[in-house]
Amino acid sequence: MKSFANSLANTCISSLGQLPAPYVYGAIYKIDVNSRRAFNLTLLFSWVGILFISFTAYFRYKQGDGKPKLEEKNQIVQKKNNLENKEEKILSLPVKNFI
Repeated sequence: MKSFANSLANTCISSLGQLPAPYVYGAIYKIDVNSRRAFNLTLLFSWVGILFISFTAYFRYKQGDGKPKLEEKNQIVQKKNNLENKEEKILSLPVKNFI
């Protein structure tokens, strides 16, 4: 599964990140040869990536990262301790000989 994800990520990076930059630069440069708009637009595309990274960071922070919080960990540990105490009580009960 990791190899597929890595392959898909590299394909997306190549097709969406590196491939359009020279094409967009050339297309805009053909329209307006004397201006630096093509170069400036190519540089501005990096801000789109920063915008998406910012959205991802915001939503991940707001949603949480899926790990249990400290209170949840404490409750899990308390439940585990309670179960261990019950097992100890059961094991410590006197056993009567029925023979």
